[in-house]
Amino acid sequence: MIGFASGGSTPFHTCLRRAVAKTARHNFANLKEVGEPDAEWVADAAAGRRVRIGVIAGAPGAASGLLIGGSTRALPANAKVVAAQPGMFDAAKAKSAAAIMTKTHPDLDYAFVANEETAFGAREAFDAAGATDVRTVTVNGTDEGLAALKDGRFAATVSNSVSGMGRMAVQNTIAPLRDEHVDKIAKARIRLVTKDNADTAPLHCPTDQGPAALSRCHCHGWVRTRARRRRVCATQRRLDARKR
Repeated sequence: MIGFASGGSTPFHTCLRRAVAKTARHNFANLKEVGEPDAEWVADAAAGRRVRIGVIAGAPGAASGLLIGGSTRALPANAKVVAAQPGMFDAAKAKSAAAIMTKTHPDLDYAFVANEETAFGAREAFDAAGATDVRTVTVNGTDEGLAALKDGRFAATVSNSVSGMGRMAVQNTIAPLRDEHVDKIAKARIRLVTKDNADTAPLHCPTDQGPAALSRCHCHGWVRTRARRRRVCATQRRLDARKR
């Protein structure tokens, strides 16, 4: 699509995981940096103790590699990755991976999981095996994830708000029309979220753009409607329930 659009004369704005040439404006989430706050949280929580970490990645490839690589490289010397399994961004596969880790590494202290949907699967496996002391850190900042922070299932997550990136893209597209300067390439804002600041975390997904926009959101949760099964975020589910 970028190749096709770049042949015309209309400036266009992209939102992807990495910077792309030939665009007038570009927003991107720096995945190397997205995983770093979780590692910094682990460093603070460990407080110099030697700790063991299990990693449940996404699907093999650039996105998961950048995220996991950024996180593990930011770990302190006293934190050692002792196990790594692909979770394929699938809760059931992450659950299986975590179950294996509880057997091969019963002394695990922390688990870094590539997104919240798979972190829920991993958390189930840890709890089922009695490994309730394994503290889970992850990425997204969905409503479900924030709830898990509050009840203790997750220890930390990194908010990389989809709605925030979209808002930034619109603002940066309009700014030149107002003769306002904006950088051609802008990184999405990220934020470490724990139980202490979960109530002030940014909204991850839009709730007023209708099912089409929500189906493309990275939130997790399925709602069955008469016509079809659609994927929406927890905030929208609550709004739908009020309407009924």
